[in-house]
Amino acid sequence: MDKIKEFSNSNKINSDDQMSIIDILPNTISWSYKGKIYKIENEDKVIAVLLENNNQIAVIEAPSNKTHNKAYIVDNTGQVIMNIYEIFLRKNNSKYCGKFIIFTDVYYIKDELYFFLVLNNTDFRLRIDTINLQIGDLIESR
Repeated sequence: MDKIKEFSNSNKINSDDQMSIIDILPNTISWSYKGKIYKIENEDKVIAVLLENNNQIAVIEAPSNKTHNKAYIVDNTGQVIMNIYEIFLRKNNSKYCGKFIIFTDVYYIKDELYFFLVLNNTDFRLRIDTINLQIGDLIESR
């Protein structure tokens, strides 16, 4: 089976600038699959993790911009296969609809994928089951 290749994060950084953590995040991620190049670009920054199966990518766009913030998983051709925000609201019967929610990070902890979010000024994480395309319970992070 073909896998994602040449996965990269890129950003134009002038090393003389004083920058925040957000400033140094990439604006673009790219990868190749079956010889074709794919990209996700966002001027409000992108955080991405190539999943362990090398066929999917977890993405957060605009991690510091509530209006443009997105959290999702794409397949090897860039198609969204899991919209984390929508699944989160559906799972919780929309009880968080209208609340301040922003996804801020994504990474593995002990071989499990987590998306991190701020909900009404409290930090939480969601474990993601990438096999069954489901999310776990909301866990407060301290």
